[in-house]
Amino acid sequence: MGNKITLLLLTLVLTVSISSAATLQIDPGQTEIQFSVKHLVFLMAQGHFTDFTGSIQANPENKTLSTAEATIQADSVDTQSEKRDNYLRSQSFLDVQNYPTIHFKSKQVTGSGDTITLTGEITIKGITRDIILQGSFVEATHGPQGELHIRFAATGTITRADFNLNQNKSTEFMLGDKIQIRLNVEATAPIVQPTVATKSVPE
Repeated sequence: MGNKITLLLLTLVLTVSISSAATLQIDPGQTEIQFSVKHLVFLMAQGHFTDFTGSIQANPENKTLSTAEATIQADSVDTQSEKRDNYLRSQSFLDVQNYPTIHFKSKQVTGSGDTITLTGEITIKGITRDIILQGSFVEATHGPQGELHIRFAATGTITRADFNLNQNKSTEFMLGDKIQIRLNVEATAPIVQPTVATKSVPE
């Protein structure tokens, strides 16, 4: 009776509890950071950034976000026009040589589902201003290995003059003062491997 045997107790741990907030990394390959601005008064110039990183905290059960943060490489701006992109990277506009990144960090998030409001700070050319994004929690799914995927969409507006994004005197690059921002974000939580607990009990 004095002998002891070791019993293996298997404890399966889910990657993210469906009832609690999870920290997810933004997937650049499945995420779009787009912008548009009036060009020559009547037309719209559109573009996006191709190089960025970030993370969000979200609760898939309640369809809520608690935090969001992203860093964009400013020189990755792409408007499908080399001449215009060079102007946007120049000292007159984004000045990517002296200010290589654009940064966003949320301060407050309210609402859920299709009515989420993110109030945060965006820093462009070393200047930080508040921005309000209106968003919606699109969906939460699990991948083939059980990883959690969350998709989120949002829109907002910044004012060009607030960040010293100066206007070129050439009418070729005549831009409006309001820049519309559109985000389609997919973020993923990595899998946490199940743990195995052992316990010794008397026979």
